[in-house]
Amino acid sequence: MRLPKMAFEVPKKNLTFGSSHCDYLFVLAHLMHMQEYRSEVYSCQDRGMEVYLDNSAFELKESVGLDSYVGLILELNPTVVVVPDALGDLAKTIQLTRRFYDGVPEKILDRYKLMIVLQGQNNYERMKCLHIIRSFGYPFHIVGLPRHACPDRVTLLRAVKRFTGKKPIHFLGLPDPQELKGLNEVIDSVDTSWVSKYSIGKGANDYLDFENDEINEEKFLEGLNILKNSF
Repeated sequence: MRLPKMAFEVPKKNLTFGSSHCDYLFVLAHLMHMQEYRSEVYSCQDRGMEVYLDNSAFELKESVGLDSYVGLILELNPTVVVVPDALGDLAKTIQLTRRFYDGVPEKILDRYKLMIVLQGQNNYERMKCLHIIRSFGYPFHIVGLPRHACPDRVTLLRAVKRFTGKKPIHFLGLPDPQELKGLNEVIDSVDTSWVSKYSIGKGANDYLDFENDEINEEKFLEGLNILKNSF
């Protein structure tokens, strides 16, 4: 079984080390105002690394504003754009999704790969989210399954694949590699802060402090090996 593409969230002090071990860069929109972060993103992009631009809904508990997000998309020119969503909220996610598709310049819809995120309080609502978005006829290329769908995210994955066929699936966050045990279905990509937390000695649900934490590089590589061997 092939491994998915992986991206790792790391603290500010370890940006260059972290990106050197990523298959692509998972960029958080709310951090792009920080010069160190911004410089590393553009450096990776100059080296030909794919960039996934995320709306920071998980970190901020709401997506960044649409106008600033559109400006960042056009400035950064990412490979993949995560469509705005609302953490655990089906109705708000549908509202934000419609606002995005109906309000952004046409060239964004034509130029970039778009990732929808299935939100809701349970898998029934997350599947409803998928069906509603599909009913609008909006183009999307990747389906993002949120971290808070755990521990039932693999069940959601199997249900989604019945309706989306070969569309790539992305796991947004990975609280624990144990989630991947026995996963026979192929996911295309995953982003995670677990490897950084493992290297520091933090638990899966602990907060990774971007400003103040610092990873142990040897333990990071150990955690990376654990993650890869989980598939």
